[in-house]
Amino acid sequence: MSTFGTMPPQPAYSGSFRAVDLRQAGNLLRLIALCLLAASPFAVDPIAYMCITISVLVAPFLWVSSGAFGIPVLPVISVLSYLYYAMPLLSGNTLAVYRTEDLVWAALSVGLFLAAASLAAWPFLGTGRGHNKSPPAMRAPSKARLIGSRSVNNLASNDELYRLIF
Repeated sequence: MSTFGTMPPQPAYSGSFRAVDLRQAGNLLRLIALCLLAASPFAVDPIAYMCITISVLVAPFLWVSSGAFGIPVLPVISVLSYLYYAMPLLSGNTLAVYRTEDLVWAALSVGLFLAAASLAAWPFLGTGRGHNKSPPAMRAPSKARLIGSRSVNNLASNDELYRLIF
């Protein structure tokens, strides 16, 4: 006897899947920002620490405010920048050989780089939550099918591909 017919039907794709809950991500990001900014009095140079920390927080805030679609590459890079450039300012014992001007100049360089990267990535993040536009997750399957069919047709009829492979 077959159990194939007795299995319940699988639910169809509703298009409402989102990997990140925006409200929880926003609240978590605000809590992290508050903790990072509250640690500034304990840094070797608080001005240098704030230059890095504020610019580190820009990329995750832009990503969450745009709807948190896609892979958060720039927010992850900014978190790594915090670990590599701002955390040593909190520990401080290895930075005693540097002058205050050097620390501020280095922190300003890192902060301006992160701010420029965030501003450059901002147009590519998409529209914000408040707009009446359907989320990309609902449009993705039709676009994926269209791209898939075009690429299969192009690969099947393209003799240049065979030349390239050989």
